[in-house]
Amino acid sequence: MNSRLIALLSVLVIATISVVATIAPGVFSFLKFIPWGDKLGHFVLFGALTLAIAFAIPGARSFLYGAVLTAVLVVIEETLQILAPTRSFSMLDLGASLSGVLIFTIAGQVYRGKNGK
Repeated sequence: MNSRLIALLSVLVIATISVVATIAPGVFSFLKFIPWGDKLGHFVLFGALTLAIAFAIPGARSFLYGAVLTAVLVVIEETLQILAPTRSFSMLDLGASLSGVLIFTIAGQVYRGKNGK
């Protein structure tokens, strides 16, 4: 599948998850039964989004651009939660999301380096 299509689908999935969490927060209530489930979700979702965007961008700096773009989206998404009555801004969520961006960026660069891509 085309890497740009994967990146677009990833953005749409994250946006859908964010909208569902705002409209029907109970959908994700199962996460409270998983230790650090919410934070793990933030970490993995935004880390995976970083990889999808980075692999969709051509060039040597694709991971830098992917990380910066995703980090900006993370800050916007978390900050907008201040306006939603069913959501709340959380520095821990922001930290988990940005940690995912950082760790997945590093992992992606290592992968690319080992595979010569």
